Amino acid sequence: MANKLSVFIPTFNDTKSVKSIINSLDNIADEFVIFDQSNPQNKNILLNLSKRNKKIKIFNFIPLGYPDPLRSIGLKICKNMWVLIIDVGETLSPDLIKNIPKYINENNVDGYLLRRIDNLSNGSYEIWQTRLFKKNKCLNLGFIHEIPFIDGKIHVLSDKKIFIEEHIDYETNKNKLLRYFKISSYTSRLSYNDIIKISSKRSKIITKSLRFYLKLFKKNNNSELNYYEYRVMNLIYLIYLYLSQKEKVSFTGIRFKNWYNSKQFKFFSSTTTLEKELQMEIKNEINEAGGVIKYLSLDKILVINTLYYKLKNSTFKPEDNFINLLILRHKLGSNYFKLIKNDFNEIK
Repeated sequence: MANKLSVFIPTFNDTKSVKSIINSLDNIADEFVIFDQSNPQNKNILLNLSKRNKKIKIFNFIPLGYPDPLRSIGLKICKNMWVLIIDVGETLSPDLIKNIPKYINENNVDGYLLRRIDNLSNGSYEIWQTRLFKKNKCLNLGFIHEIPFIDGKIHVLSDKKIFIEEHIDYETNKNKLLRYFKISSYTSRLSYNDIIKISSKRSKIITKSLRFYLKLFKKNNNSELNYYEYRVMNLIYLIYLYLSQKEKVSFTGIRFKNWYNSKQFKFFSSTTTLEKELQMEIKNEINEAGGVIKYLSLDKILVINTLYYKLKNSTFKPEDNFINLLILRHKLGSNYFKLIKNDFNEIK
């Protein structure tokens, strides 16, 4: 019996892209699971779309500023073993669409590594991402631009006709980048220990140099890197990517990554000392919990439903909804889930 495919689409006010994705995959997909964080007008458009196509299932949630925290609950809701994750704005190549039914019926394969092309105004670069996989083999932590971990055999789709792409105009997309910078300040701040953990898996020379630097300047391993250290580490990382080709990064891509990360680090360095301390405390708690999803219990449908009904009329920006949840979780500690459970009982 042939395996069936579920397509998971998180969206925020982009119904045009959702329609395009559904139209392109309707002949090969068994269901479309849409996690909608849109305004009422766009929600109605998607609702009408679901009435015309019974494959479409819509679940509502408050906007968080980025889609990754919803992947775990999205996979739980998908009824089929094989899942394809597509973000709004992305398109699949015709050859990828044509071959997906064959891929999900291959024996001894648990996931596929796909080429993703970002088309910028001044060029393009490509990275490799796991987007098609068996959901019981996948682990998501909920970080920005996260590549899901697949506990099983991964096959690389190296054919250049097989890809996902997105056309990006960063002149009109600066709000998205600023949103990501703000979110990352609570989830992605780096301590020296973080850098050592990363480098130990990649380069012994970098790890030894870091340990020498910490000893020479008497740095606390748990303290955060300063702005200039961020820049140096970013440069080392980019050189490593290019020389090792762990990612297929062109010079255009390297220039973009360097610009993006430098803007991000400047944003980090602009916060006050008290804000930095709070952000580092939350980031450490997130790591101890095993990621953003576990920290906020976003893998539980009870939490998803309760937060939506309590906060669906929130006037905060999406990224502020997310940060407010992190701060609430930090203040309440283990009582966070108990409070949500009590709220859920009140709603019922």
